[in-house]
Amino acid sequence: LLCALIAAILYFTATARGRAIMEQLFMRLPHFKKIPVSMDFSRLTQGISMGLRSGMRPEDSMEMALSLITVPSVKESVLKAVKQLQEGESLSTVLSGMNLFGSMETRLVSIGFQTGTGDDVMNRLSKRYAEDSIAQIQKAISVLEPTIVITLTVLVGLVLLSVMLPLLGILSEMMV
Repeated sequence: LLCALIAAILYFTATARGRAIMEQLFMRLPHFKKIPVSMDFSRLTQGISMGLRSGMRPEDSMEMALSLITVPSVKESVLKAVKQLQEGESLSTVLSGMNLFGSMETRLVSIGFQTGTGDDVMNRLSKRYAEDSIAQIQKAISVLEPTIVITLTVLVGLVLLSVMLPLLGILSEMMV
């Protein structure tokens, strides 16, 4: 059983296919599936903010931010947005049409770009998404922690039973 467990751990950590399987499994768990998406949103908005702040064109900053994205669905949406930017649409229109951000964030972005503070708005959104992902990680840990404690308690109890039962058998034979 121990050898099978070690082989499974090695397979899931050492091979690309094993890591992909673990990532898919991880993304299906209820408390964990929003964490990578929220982190990607934070990276995307931070990348766009840095690009705009440094004087890059919106489509260039969006393309550079694309390399920071890890979730495939978010990456596809950003690729579509880059194509729309290259066709001449404005960044606020493209971001509102991506359906990645909520309605409040979309309005905030469009107002920010109308007033000329788009980079500050994207930076604030980045901070908001980073805080959201940290909160989701803490929530997942608060769910996972009791599970680990219960599992370890059961394992320690089984080890104690496996040691104590033979000792009790030996002691009972000595008393007779």
